[in-house]
Amino acid sequence: MTLQVGAAERCVRAAERAFDAVFGLAANPLRQLGALAFWLLWIVVASGFWVYALYDTSVAGAWTSVQAMTEEQPLGAGLMRSLHRYASDGFVLASLAHLLREALLGRFRRFRWFSWVSGVPLLWLTTVCGLVGYWMVWDERALYIGGAALEWTAALPGVDFGVVRNFIDADAITDRFFSLLSFLHIGVPLLLLLGLWAHLLRLARPQTQPHRALATGTLATLVIGALAWPATSQPVADLARVPAAVPIDWFYLAALPAADHLPRATWLVLLGGIVGTPGRVVLSAAILRVSSGASEALAAASFARTTSGPSRRSACASSSSAAAWSASTIRASSSSSSRSDPT
Repeated sequence: MTLQVGAAERCVRAAERAFDAVFGLAANPLRQLGALAFWLLWIVVASGFWVYALYDTSVAGAWTSVQAMTEEQPLGAGLMRSLHRYASDGFVLASLAHLLREALLGRFRRFRWFSWVSGVPLLWLTTVCGLVGYWMVWDERALYIGGAALEWTAALPGVDFGVVRNFIDADAITDRFFSLLSFLHIGVPLLLLLGLWAHLLRLARPQTQPHRALATGTLATLVIGALAWPATSQPVADLARVPAAVPIDWFYLAALPAADHLPRATWLVLLGGIVGTPGRVVLSAAILRVSSGASEALAAASFARTTSGPSRRSACASSSSAAAWSASTIRASSSSSSRSDPT
């Protein structure tokens, strides 16, 4: 295990040195992946406020309002929509790279176990944010996401398949439904921010801001990509028709195609990868703590046994010397008093 961790760490350091030669030491993204993820998250939040201000939370206006951003305001709301989309993908990519780097460096042991356990489940919240965001567009891709996600959820024990039938029922899709999606798209990121605060709680010097050159370069790259390839919508969702094919955002929707064919197996893989690893870390930490406590207790008992004999002997010798010193002092005082007596 030590050799594997050492080899993995050498690979990470070699990649960092290679990126140093391209970006420089200060602007190397591999050395500040966590801070880069924070920067991308702030871009997502800022652009999301702009998009939400123009979003229509109604069945008839949801798709139309989003499409109008791209067609009628390509350099305003359309740019913010594309920036929101690409920064969200970048946030997922930076978070996964940060997770992989920390795992290869073995930074999930000892005092870092809390940051690992609190950070890995945040990927679930990030995925939920992306799913709800795509759902709000209300195009054919949103229709596929809604049906696939609910069918995948219905594969869990105790979940009624009726939720899927309610979703594909036209009478169930009302303006309140889109108001609920808007609430979720704001509330879940707030939970994500709370989780990130807990993620940094045990770190002495957390780095949450990337170097200025890296931050500026990242923002410029996103803006250029948003202008060159603006985010677009699929045709408006039609509950009476099932789309034959839809494009997939592999950063957020990668699990849905697998869940279409093997829903329970996909749940087991994701739960085993995200929940199992922190569980093993917590269990290992508990075992190490118990074993270290037992070792300290055994060491203390052994020390007490080895030092109990000499300590008793030294105590007896001290008491004997003290008694001898007292006796000699009494004899000396009595003899001096007898010499000084005139009678």
